[in-house]
Amino acid sequence: MPTLLITGANRGIGLELTRQYAADGWQVHACCRSPEAATELLDLSAQSGELIHVHALDVCNDQQRTALAQQLSGQPIDILFNNAGMYGDWDYQSFGSSNAAEWDKVFRTNVIAPMQMMEHFADNVAASEQKLIANMSSKMGSMQD
Repeated sequence: MPTLLITGANRGIGLELTRQYAADGWQVHACCRSPEAATELLDLSAQSGELIHVHALDVCNDQQRTALAQQLSGQPIDILFNNAGMYGDWDYQSFGSSNAAEWDKVFRTNVIAPMQMMEHFADNVAASEQKLIANMSSKMGSMQD
């Protein structure tokens, strides 16, 4: 059975991808920061039988990434899908008054954390048949916005 590991699975595109892959018979490791609050994801998991496994994961948390990597050690992952991201709070920033802490948080979440996910799960992906890593962006990747 093919396997997907997806971050940011509790809403939007991540939730829908989780739904679609499970509907196609994939085993899905669906990750989000607060599973206890991800009611739609938890309901989807309960309805899926054993196809969807929900994991608590803040992609910026080194300990959580390491713990999940240990839990999934030796299990092939056909697709690692880095979907989690953040836009940041830019309401009160302009040239000359930038907030470095907010820039750091956004950069860590959208750039560094996906790289670290790839590093943690490279062996799992290499052990699979499909061997795919996908990094997704939505609003943060917009050239027009």
